[in-house]
Amino acid sequence: TAIEVVGLSLALAFVIILSSYVLDDLSCNKALKNTDDIYLCHQEGSSECFMEAFDLYDKIPEIESSCNFVQGGDNSIFNEVTTVSFGEQQTSASIMAASETFFEFFTFRLTEGETEDVFKSKNAVVISEELATTLFPDGDAIGTEINLFEQNPMAAYSQRQMADFDVNLVVTGIFGQFPKTVFKMPDLIMGLDLFHEKQYAMFSNAMRAREYSFIRLNDSADPSVLAAYLTEEFQKVADNYSPEMYKPNVELTQFDDIKKQDYNSFSLTFDHIRKGKLFNIYLIMCIFITIIGLLDYIVLTIAFSRFRIKEMATRQLLGTDRKGIVGRCIIEALLLLVISCTFAILISIAFKNPIGQILGTEIHPMRSLNEYIVLSGIILVMVAAASAAPSI
Repeated sequence: TAIEVVGLSLALAFVIILSSYVLDDLSCNKALKNTDDIYLCHQEGSSECFMEAFDLYDKIPEIESSCNFVQGGDNSIFNEVTTVSFGEQQTSASIMAASETFFEFFTFRLTEGETEDVFKSKNAVVISEELATTLFPDGDAIGTEINLFEQNPMAAYSQRQMADFDVNLVVTGIFGQFPKTVFKMPDLIMGLDLFHEKQYAMFSNAMRAREYSFIRLNDSADPSVLAAYLTEEFQKVADNYSPEMYKPNVELTQFDDIKKQDYNSFSLTFDHIRKGKLFNIYLIMCIFITIIGLLDYIVLTIAFSRFRIKEMATRQLLGTDRKGIVGRCIIEALLLLVISCTFAILISIAFKNPIGQILGTEIHPMRSLNEYIVLSGIILVMVAAASAAPSI
């Protein structure tokens, strides 16, 4: 019995960790609606897009609309230490610049402001609830002007005076905590047009920001055909590249498939990126260990059957009918599995951090209802398998 409990506990611990890992991976991006027709347009081997490709979108009827964004630190005018201030309140913030279609493409929750209006003006900015609480402890953030400042990173390398990033923005909306998606949550989102203006004013064409581009396709579009067409057309207008020496390819990756990309640039740009091959290896390992644990339990149960046969014969002589004996086998198996499951949950919680480091993600065992449903289903199957041998 002790061997069975230990073996089952370890096997079920892997089941819990596996289901937590898989369900957590499957939950990524699920909070966002209507993303099936959204594709990331990017160059082969990288997550960023060619700026010259953006002008091609309007010429392609299969592309309904587009949405671009830039993150701080990607050769842009701001990085992770941009100062945001309102009166005496001041803090550093991570910044994203995005097209006015951002909240239409991606349905992040706005606690204040309307999706279609937040980027109507050039100097509009949408801030997080946490930043709003920091800058406006008394509330009333909407319609208020805040300042963004960052010293020109090239000033230290130049003898001439260079403009800093210093701009006043009007708060038009507040967004809530991002659910689990591939996006890294910023503290504020400013308009992309103003970003381009400031970028050019500070660096001219000397520094090119890494820009990421999403497009929404209609039902008649074929992504592979469209990617080939974009590649061909891009090479005709690529001012910054020599098609004879460098022939970059344009790729279209469906939004939900971003987390499966193995390119390092995807891990730097997006969040919750998993390595496809490693994910499959870990999945096979966990399933294999689970099956071995279950087989171990069944084998030990069968090895124990000679004693159980004598026990059942004795119970029959004492007047217990067949149904009572089978019911007892089921109850005993259920009790054993419940005890093993309790130990398994404790084991999975105790080792969630080191296993999470191996898998490259955070593990939160038994946090969602789906995990309890999966575990309950597995227990019922194992109870049936464990009680079947002695019952038969």
